[in-house]
Amino acid sequence: MPSFTSTAAMAALVLQTVSAATDTFNFCTESKCSKCPVQLGSRGTGFPKCVVYQSKNIFPGQGFSGSKGGGHKVYLDVAQPDKDCQIIVRSPADTTKLACGTFKASFSHAACAMMDLDKTFMVQYCCGKKCVDAGIGDDDGDNSKLRYVRALDARGAGGLYLHDANGTVIEPDEVADIPTAVPRAIEERKKKGKCDGDWKQTDHYTRPANNVQIVLDEATGPGQVKIETTRSQSWTQSSGMNLGVADILSLGASITQEETEEKSDNTGYTFNLEEGQSGSIGFTSTLKCTVGSGTCSGKTVKGEICWPIYNKKTKHLKGTTSVITHD
Repeated sequence: MPSFTSTAAMAALVLQTVSAATDTFNFCTESKCSKCPVQLGSRGTGFPKCVVYQSKNIFPGQGFSGSKGGGHKVYLDVAQPDKDCQIIVRSPADTTKLACGTFKASFSHAACAMMDLDKTFMVQYCCGKKCVDAGIGDDDGDNSKLRYVRALDARGAGGLYLHDANGTVIEPDEVADIPTAVPRAIEERKKKGKCDGDWKQTDHYTRPANNVQIVLDEATGPGQVKIETTRSQSWTQSSGMNLGVADILSLGASITQEETEEKSDNTGYTFNLEEGQSGSIGFTSTLKCTVGSGTCSGKTVKGEICWPIYNKKTKHLKGTTSVITHD
């Protein structure tokens, strides 16, 4: 179990990198990602690894709110990852679960994203076209998996540790290898799934995503600003569902294979600011959601499944742009 001598020690977590010294991944307390008492060390374990922390040992006493999952509400400040790389968040996390836990979010672009972490969590850093061996994306060629494994090993990716102010590793609650059979297991789950196709929808709607992506650091009105930052969004599920892509598809909900893939929009556009408006400019994706229940592995699962609304012809990701006012 991790041990801490003081709250100040937790607040002084520092960043150590393998691939790029400029990368920063911070846990922040508010939507502008300007108050970030916890910094995430990006020192890789060597892919693949599970590095699991308990929220109660990291976030209390530093301004973080509690979450419904028994953990904490955080805003993850993600710097632009290297090309073909992603930051992956899993919560709850467990070394006995496939891919180290429940997929919460992934980021291939800079973002300030809100998420409710459960009692346990882990963050992974992976590289490769779709991070196939981390369970993100699909295979797209006979040799692609081997190519991605080599890329991951060469770039030091894996589970990420936290460090104290002196650069000393804060010991996680769990560290374990992912079995070498995991990539094949992921393929089998994608092909077969474990659900009965009996999804019963009780509600459907559109809603804004929980995460806000900062697309412009600073702007002041009145006037127009040009937005050129790429926006991206992945599908989401209720924290208690714990289903993979194949499971979601075999469940019989209205989401399609294509809709489980991350959508990105790099189309430039202008945004108007009124007199007196100033701050960062944020983009929030619009999600299409289904709520209901079904059967997986003989057990009832219920909750919400959401995916981004994306126009394939125009390559446009639907969402809203707004000013995030600074204190």
